[in-house]
Amino acid sequence: MELYFRGSVNRWECDENDHLNVRFFVEKHWQSVCAAAVRIGLPAVTNPDNYISALKSQHIRFLAEARLSTPISGYVGVVGVSDDRVEVLTELRHSFTQTPLSTCLHSLQMDLTAPADIDDVPEHAQPRGIAPTDLPHAALSLQAALEKGFFTVGKGMPTSEECTAASQMRVHHYMGRVSDAMPHLWGRFESASATSDDDEPVEEGGAVLEYRMHYHRPLFCGDTFEIVSGVRDVSAKVQQFAHLMYHAGDGHIAVSAQAAAVRMDLKLRRAIALPEDRLAVLRQQLISRLSD
Repeated sequence: MELYFRGSVNRWECDENDHLNVRFFVEKHWQSVCAAAVRIGLPAVTNPDNYISALKSQHIRFLAEARLSTPISGYVGVVGVSDDRVEVLTELRHSFTQTPLSTCLHSLQMDLTAPADIDDVPEHAQPRGIAPTDLPHAALSLQAALEKGFFTVGKGMPTSEECTAASQMRVHHYMGRVSDAMPHLWGRFESASATSDDDEPVEEGGAVLEYRMHYHRPLFCGDTFEIVSGVRDVSAKVQQFAHLMYHAGDGHIAVSAQAAAVRMDLKLRRAIALPEDRLAVLRQQLISRLSD
């Protein structure tokens, strides 16, 4: 893998947990892809935004926090080629320690213009808790998803600031809009406050470990959307969620996503286990399972 991006974490990119928000992890991954595109054999385009239409899925691992002013380097390599797909891996590392912060495997529907050197996918970039297949609920209509236990967490429309010159929503804003909706998700489960080992109140936040997103039909500036979420599985340490983003106008699916997350002690900066009463609330919200 070769270096194609260097930057750092800005204050305005940090969220309520005081670390780089997931949307900006995705933005830096995608900027790395676009910067490397022609060098790794992707077709040349007049505008890097044109690669968005070729993106079919992303598998993202979040491996370490990136706090304010963390220097970040983005490395890129081709890790797979099939009849109509190119698999491109990006890895964001701390520029000085080389600690991997996040990885993203992009599946692009296009052909390479020349043979590429194929890199191996390192173990820390491989799926851990999320299957490589799409969420089966992505085949559901909005109404059917609600009947299966999903509930509305987000609504709105892409603004001109979130879209390309061709009015297509930029890649990282899909993640961003889901991220913005998460207080509506967790707000349903706050029946009990998290406590530490000595039963003192914990300043708590959420952190995502792994994400898989499938892109079905793009949103354009002015399109309205609705995001519904549901609980797939729960344990004391890791909770798995499903997110579906629909075109509100005609009910067609735009993006389907699966996420594995933890609750985090914001003072100690470590994952915490949920107490049994909160787990019971989460279990009551499990969505109906569908066969894959």
